[in-house]
Amino acid sequence: MAFFALHPDLVYLKEKEILDQWNFMMPQAQGRKEKLYETAERQVRASGIPEVVVERKEVDAFKEGQKIKKLDTQIFLCVHAPGVFGSVRHFIGGRDYGNNLLVSRYLILPNRTAERLALNVFEREDLMAFNGLVHEALVEAVKEMMSEAHLDFSKMDTKSKGIVDIV
Repeated sequence: MAFFALHPDLVYLKEKEILDQWNFMMPQAQGRKEKLYETAERQVRASGIPEVVVERKEVDAFKEGQKIKKLDTQIFLCVHAPGVFGSVRHFIGGRDYGNNLLVSRYLILPNRTAERLALNVFEREDLMAFNGLVHEALVEAVKEMMSEAHLDFSKMDTKSKGIVDIV
């Protein structure tokens, strides 16, 4: 219990709560996480998502049945629209992998249950629009950074994986 008392704002990414995800290895971009976050935040805000909030959150990964032994956290960009989608969140991450930057995006629904995911047609459309706009903002941020570095992004796979897929 002391662990949680010391880290009350820590967010855990749980596999079962991930509704959609996307990853991309940006070549030769080691050390550019901050630039990714600034560019992605600018793109998200420009998308006009109603009531959007963009903030930094300390995030740790959690595997079901795993005991929490040590703090192995990363800072992610958290995007949400509390008045529109309640607890649904996007987490945008960037971490160095060799001399590259691994870019990731996760759409999560905390404490996911089948009942909580039962959406009417308009709610599903709104969720897909929210997911699509954040995804597109991140893809545009990656393209912008790659273009500035004179790297080819034409073969970048932009399709996400999950139950609210984006093609």
